[in-house]
Amino acid sequence: MSHEIRTPLNGVLGMAETLREVLPEPAHRQMAGMILSSGEGLLKVLNDILDISKIESGKMLLDDVGFDPAKVVAETAALHQSCCLEKRLRLNVNTPSKHKLQRRGDPHRVGQIIHNLLSNAIKFTDEGEITIKLSNSNNAAIQIEVRDTGIGMTEEQLDRIFEDFSQADGSITRRFGGTGLGMSIVQRLVSLMNGKIKVTSELGKGTTVQVSLPLPISEDAPVAEIQAHVDLTGLRLLIADDMRTNQIVAQAMLRDSGATVTLADNGAQAVDAWIADQFDVVLLDISMPVLDGPSALAEMIRLAKERDMPPPRALAFTANVMTHQIAEYHAAGFLGHISKPLRKADLLAQVAIVAGGTGT
Repeated sequence: MSHEIRTPLNGVLGMAETLREVLPEPAHRQMAGMILSSGEGLLKVLNDILDISKIESGKMLLDDVGFDPAKVVAETAALHQSCCLEKRLRLNVNTPSKHKLQRRGDPHRVGQIIHNLLSNAIKFTDEGEITIKLSNSNNAAIQIEVRDTGIGMTEEQLDRIFEDFSQADGSITRRFGGTGLGMSIVQRLVSLMNGKIKVTSELGKGTTVQVSLPLPISEDAPVAEIQAHVDLTGLRLLIADDMRTNQIVAQAMLRDSGATVTLADNGAQAVDAWIADQFDVVLLDISMPVLDGPSALAEMIRLAKERDMPPPRALAFTANVMTHQIAEYHAAGFLGHISKPLRKADLLAQVAIVAGGTGT
């Protein structure tokens, strides 16, 4: 179902993002932005359900890298600033000025916890303020607190807060929407990190969520981030996908990157094209007729060895992004993956990584 939903969403979101960049009229850009926003809402529902599935099946694996918790808090909070401005809410971000310790863990999942907590706080607050506070002292777990002045909850509602697909009552669902999975995912991610979560609330006065994560202190430098604006001038790219919409979306996103793009409709065409003119990076859709992505890559690798040629530098282009599936792509020889629906920044960044010889 992930593949069946993500494939059409790729066309919707990709074209909406591209249109918003090229439309000259502000009103038209706003319309494209509304399409993009609505599609991203659908994608969030899908991602929430997939996260629950991964956790329940034991296939949610956490990264173990050095990162700066204060930076994760600040960057995640910044994503919510516009929503606060629209609702005329103050967003207070308190991070330590003295204790700037690096921690080891999964910054993406820590950011997801913060994102879900802030989303809930903003959704259920009509006036007042949202405050997020980080404590990161030596030899102690990091503490993340999100406090709002929103509608609050009763004791009965608090008892159900971590249940899947649960919200306070029917009127809350009708008024605010959502899947009711946000806090359930937060609790499970916190548990995977051996942390603790505490929620206190008073009806009509607001809610406070406190998360404690015992992440070890790291002496390593934080993992370098890839910039969204990437110059791919001079690179030759081969993109193989049997969906014409996906080809158009990818080509449109790469139009201003400086790269030269060649398209193929299936894995067999991709192999023929690669042999005729070896490309810097090959993007192969995992599920294609005639020859699928892994089979096409295997054939390219075989031919490269047979003819004493450099092996292909390939990215998996797919809607199937469960942890075990990504592991299978790496085992097949892919140097990375790009998930559908496509995001321009992700596409450019992953191509740059693989072209530079640092595929992960």
